[in-house]
Amino acid sequence: MNLLESLVMLTSTARLASHLHTTSKNLYVTTVVVFCCLIVAQITTKNAPAEEPTLEIGSRRELFVDGGLIDRLDGNVRLQMHRPIPREVAIVHDAPWEGTGSGYHSIFQDGPMYRMYYKAWHLDAQKGKLNSNRHPLYCCYAESRDGIHWQKPKLGIHEHDGSTKNNIVAAPGTHPPLNVDPGHPAVFRDENPSAAPDAKYKAIFRSSNPNGLLPFKSPDGLHWSPMTDKPILSGIGAFDSQNLAFWDPTIGKYRAYWRIFTAGVTSKALTSRSRSSRPLFKKPG
Repeated sequence: MNLLESLVMLTSTARLASHLHTTSKNLYVTTVVVFCCLIVAQITTKNAPAEEPTLEIGSRRELFVDGGLIDRLDGNVRLQMHRPIPREVAIVHDAPWEGTGSGYHSIFQDGPMYRMYYKAWHLDAQKGKLNSNRHPLYCCYAESRDGIHWQKPKLGIHEHDGSTKNNIVAAPGTHPPLNVDPGHPAVFRDENPSAAPDAKYKAIFRSSNPNGLLPFKSPDGLHWSPMTDKPILSGIGAFDSQNLAFWDPTIGKYRAYWRIFTAGVTSKALTSRSRSSRPLFKKPG
């Protein structure tokens, strides 16, 4: 081999070595880049907020009071409250056992009928004074076939002013020693599949001494009896409003909502609380 051939071979060997070194270096760099990308992807996936499961509401109606059930609002779409439209008066509380203080209506459909329960009370305002002692607070009942035309049946259950020809279904002093205030009623048909036949309808009435909410039951929505002799909710509210309760089939529990005072009687003190519990209307023991 002459000198020229030796130089050519050395040059080729050097180029091969350089190529191998460059290839190895590029491979190393590529491996490092891929590894770093995998680490970043793993960290990003780990720190990314978990995707909330889709809420299946089926065919039931839902009230869109906030964005809880809304995936997105596109364009000019926005949430807006329906504007009230004045219509004719559907029911008047003008009986002697009713009056100007009537309110807190509970209305629900029960088969072909609509049932209504409400507070019956009268307030007199004379010479700047408010008189609320004309008669006790009652819970009264009305029914309708269309939800517009209402009838007040003469039930003959409770007496007012010497007569039982009225639509009173709950009155104070009828379940001693319980001190029941039926003037803050919340009545509902219990859709719990496990509800007993004699507890097809349920209600919560305010009680005092102790202050709280008492559960009541009824087989027909007219004749009521207490389920316990102690409040199911007490010491956590004023309860001087329409305190609500109902069976929620979605979670398989009863829900209750009531009003509390947190800082005395001020404009900022009116709040509400809620609680859900399966045995909310279950008799202890």
